Amino acid sequence: MTTPSTQPQSPLTGIENSLSNHRDHELLKTIPPETVLTITWQPTSSDTPVTTTAEVTDTDTPSPLVTLNPESDDTVLHATCPDDDSLYIEPAIPTQAIDGGEIRDVTVQSVPVNPLYITDDGVNTPDPLVGKTGYLNIKSDTGDAHQKITDPGLEEYDQRLLIPLMPGNNPHELDGRELSVWLLSERRRWYRIVDDRNHSLDSYPLVDRPAYSAADLEENPYYERLETSGEVVQQLKRRVRDDPQFGDESEDRIVKRLMNMESDLRGVQLRVDCPNPRSKQYVNPTLYRNPDWETYDEAVSMIETRLTAVSDAHRNATTDTRQLTQVRRRINDLETAIEDLQEYIAAPTGKPTDTP
Repeated sequence: MTTPSTQPQSPLTGIENSLSNHRDHELLKTIPPETVLTITWQPTSSDTPVTTTAEVTDTDTPSPLVTLNPESDDTVLHATCPDDDSLYIEPAIPTQAIDGGEIRDVTVQSVPVNPLYITDDGVNTPDPLVGKTGYLNIKSDTGDAHQKITDPGLEEYDQRLLIPLMPGNNPHELDGRELSVWLLSERRRWYRIVDDRNHSLDSYPLVDRPAYSAADLEENPYYERLETSGEVVQQLKRRVRDDPQFGDESEDRIVKRLMNMESDLRGVQLRVDCPNPRSKQYVNPTLYRNPDWETYDEAVSMIETRLTAVSDAHRNATTDTRQLTQVRRRINDLETAIEDLQEYIAAPTGKPTDTP
């Protein structure tokens, strides 16, 4: 899901001040290695606070929260969190002559900005993100994107990292664009795109291909099926939110499953030879389909039928075992989500309740 930004700006604009406004606990759980902080603590044996500027060198160990190397000397500090109400500085090596104490203030001076390379092989996923699963959050100057990443996780080359930059942007003009990327409950990282493609028609990503004609879209074995499935999911989200038979808890549960389905449909689209699923609005509006269904059972059946057809078409057209496995896994996730929906969404008649 992509959310347009109302006031477009780089995710790095004012980032130091923005991070510094976090509670110290949250800040130290958010920042990655190479972040430079100014940190103040109250020594246990002195009334005079101590302030130092230090670089974060390690965040991998569960305790302490971070390891710090002060700029002024060769000491190594640990920022520890013994409980939810306090943070402490202590020496990383007990023999170091450091008078530790409770942290009073943490300010971010700078954050690391690493390169995110696009080559003719694809979008090169940074090492810390390869294989990661969970809820992926991406912030750019054109909007935010949120997507569930399931097994096998982010791949070595993964176009999903560019999702918020795809709508309305020239795919040949991504060099220098900035992104903030993080998975839920993990540390935030910042990237600046380095576009190393040769910008031929064979360059990656797929959006560099020439525009699809109406005939191409009609003949493609995946386009209509994935498009219609995506549209039905959108319709279901709106209908469920307006349907008074669902309480808040049920509505949240159903909408969450539908959002996961959107992510998995996007994952299938990225792995089969299918045009951009939003291209219909710009390439040929007459192909914009508004699926017609009355009951929830009919809506779910429309998706099931099309997913079966997509799976069969891909199996018949592909010999790459790895790609077959990836697409099949996504479709399996969708089929599981449909089973969950059928349990929660259908009224006794299978028909949505009219909103009063």
